[in-house]
Amino acid sequence: MEAAVIAVVRGRLLQGMKQHPPANAVSCEMLAATLRWAIYGAAKEWVKTPSKCPPESGADQVMGLVGPIFTAAHATVA
Repeated sequence: MEAAVIAVVRGRLLQGMKQHPPANAVSCEMLAATLRWAIYGAAKEWVKTPSKCPPESGADQVMGLVGPIFTAAHATVA
């Protein structure tokens, strides 16, 4: 099950990156790998937390953490 979820997340990320490729030298595959493990790891941690926050709040927290990775990958190098 874990491998299937990770594969789906990777596929969705790569699909989006085809439409909006990174602006710097980071490959789509490397960016997708970094993001998929960050997203999956955060979701896995959320599931096992006894006093977890609501899903929407958890998603906001994850986006706050992975957002800078997206930003860095799409920043142009001067």
